[in-house]
Amino acid sequence: MKKLDEFNLKGIKGIIHYESNNFIVCAHGLYSNKNSKKYLELAELAKNEGISCVRFDFKGCEESRGNFSYSLKERYIDLKNVINYVEKKFKNANFSLFGSSFGGMVSIAYAGKNNVKSIAVMATPVKIELESRDHPIIQV
Repeated sequence: MKKLDEFNLKGIKGIIHYESNNFIVCAHGLYSNKNSKKYLELAELAKNEGISCVRFDFKGCEESRGNFSYSLKERYIDLKNVINYVEKKFKNANFSLFGSSFGGMVSIAYAGKNNVKSIAVMATPVKIELESRDHPIIQV
């Protein structure tokens, strides 16, 4: 890979695998992290196609500081902060999102309100029930 850049953004730890200004940003599931096998393999596949990849841990997960959260809104803010950071660091960046499980919900919510080129999700529920109440994914 051309560049491996680690970052610590207000306690959110992540890694940028830089190849070009086309980025895939990975959003892991509720109890997962940036170092799961699928994200490591995705970063390698992206590299082979000349695409940059961003892997990060949501607050309270793996290496990131802060409180673990079940909140779609809080994880949305984490994703937004990471993308804003990458936008400032790499001018003219284009973003695609890859989210798994709860990270897919966060990705869908982000893509619904922001400019992304594409989105891919896997094992993503359409709603989540917390405290005996349904929460549709479009509420942020």
